Amino acid sequence: MNKDNDILFEQYFKNQLNTKDKADIEARLNSDEDFNIEFEDFKKVKEVADLFQRREIRAKVEGIYKASYDKKPKINRRVVLFAGIAASIVILAIFWLRPLNMVEESKGYFTPYPDRITVMGDNTGDISIAIGHYNAQRYHNAIAEFNKISTSEAHFYSAISSLAIGNPQQASDGLQQFVSAPESHFYEASLWYMSLALLQEDNAKLAQVYLMKITNDSNILYHQKDALELLEKLK
Repeated sequence: MNKDNDILFEQYFKNQLNTKDKADIEARLNSDEDFNIEFEDFKKVKEVADLFQRREIRAKVEGIYKASYDKKPKINRRVVLFAGIAASIVILAIFWLRPLNMVEESKGYFTPYPDRITVMGDNTGDISIAIGHYNAQRYHNAIAEFNKISTSEAHFYSAISSLAIGNPQQASDGLQQFVSAPESHFYEASLWYMSLALLQEDNAKLAQVYLMKITNDSNILYHQKDALELLEKLK
């Protein structure tokens, strides 16, 4: 992997680039397949590293919390006051870390929606290029191609591609038309992907609404079990 690109990708994810440099990267992702693959590899490594870092921080915080009880110092009013303040800080820290962990954990539930376009024999013309990029996990290229097409299929797969590259806000915007349309072929799937997008936006409260729509409807089978698991973890 190119070290210069590593630095560039790190700056991209930390929002340290100016508007022009960021636009240059996104344009290159759409035109340079090798650069796109390198970007996706870096993104996967970064997600794993971030998850382990957060778990390590949480373990340290919980260790401090446990140690404060194991030591059992001689009690006086000043110590009690200090311990109360310290315990409050620890509890707040754990509470603050929890939604961050859910953001990362929700990414582990993501799998791309199957290629319904090819199965239904609709992969002709421009959409065949877009779905080809999608199936090859070249999601930036797929988005660029899907956005040229004004069909519900193209809009849906563009939203899923956005979620795949870590752009949950763009994904939730694209899925909005489907979660309010029970007659759509993509309705059930859109509820699931909307839930994941909202969790990645750190909006657990609204994500629960969509997860409950899945679990409360026995006719919805798409990721029913996973929706139940996530609801349990969000309690």
